[in-house]
Amino acid sequence: TPFLRKLHESCPQAKIDLLAGPSVAPVLENLPYLSEIIPFGSAQTLNLKDNLIMRKRLHLRGYNCAFILNRSLHSGLLIRGAHIPCRIGYNTEHRGFLLDVKIPYEYNKSELDCCQDILRATGIEPAEGFPELVVTETEFRDAGSLLAAKGYIEGEKLIAIHPGVHEPYVRQWGVDKFAAAADQLVEKYGGKIVLMGSPDEKPDSDKVASAMKTQPILCAGSTTIRQALAILKHCDLWIGNDGGMMHAAAAVGTSTVGIFGPTKAKRWGYEHPDHRVLVNPLENGKATPDEIRKSIDNISVERVVSAASELLDQKK
Repeated sequence: TPFLRKLHESCPQAKIDLLAGPSVAPVLENLPYLSEIIPFGSAQTLNLKDNLIMRKRLHLRGYNCAFILNRSLHSGLLIRGAHIPCRIGYNTEHRGFLLDVKIPYEYNKSELDCCQDILRATGIEPAEGFPELVVTETEFRDAGSLLAAKGYIEGEKLIAIHPGVHEPYVRQWGVDKFAAAADQLVEKYGGKIVLMGSPDEKPDSDKVASAMKTQPILCAGSTTIRQALAILKHCDLWIGNDGGMMHAAAAVGTSTVGIFGPTKAKRWGYEHPDHRVLVNPLENGKATPDEIRKSIDNISVERVVSAASELLDQKK
């Protein structure tokens, strides 16, 4: 979103459309610098017929330029097949021959910085700032009512915990640790813990709730994406594994404590006073699944509670 915002500021008269997966469309609703979000894909590349239909649809719209922000060969083929005259993107997956402006993707840089490289390549001054998402007043008010119905009293501390994650062996901190950190924070600050996650992650959320001494608010698997964003905006803090919900929390203005494996923090973490990235280095320098697991296991409950407390105390 910093990339899209800066592109809009540099070309205020341009119509900027975003082609993205179906789950992206509701997340980015209401962004003022997008003209339209075009949902496409889900089962990776879909089938040939779907791709041919989308190619024709994009071609008929008469776009002057396409920025290909992901790194797949499929996306390069799709945009080239749509005959968009200027194609700008990362020179990855051997797709350089499909692009007019080829930009190296540097895996040792943050994703935010890599997006800035695309702007630099087109002569646009890079954009400062974090991702941003828009929650409407109605959505915010409705989320407040939902939380109140589950026992939250306005003005109390509200801490979101997201214990679930894809690839749990190399990314998940641990159910018992999340429960222990939640209880310590409630004992210190009062208020409520709200457990969040997708339907697939609900079992992890339920395990955390069962292990907690205090009663949390259960929202995992029971909200839409838009409701989840609005709930996050009510929260004083989000704590969880490296994943999409961390970026959503940061984008609506909520402080985060992100728990990372040693290979992901540089690219996906946020170095900022309102955010904490907790990570341990690899002990022997080899990024095997077992070594990554060991690194995550060595992040203590006390360290997470300390980072959370720093962020909560600075909000007083």
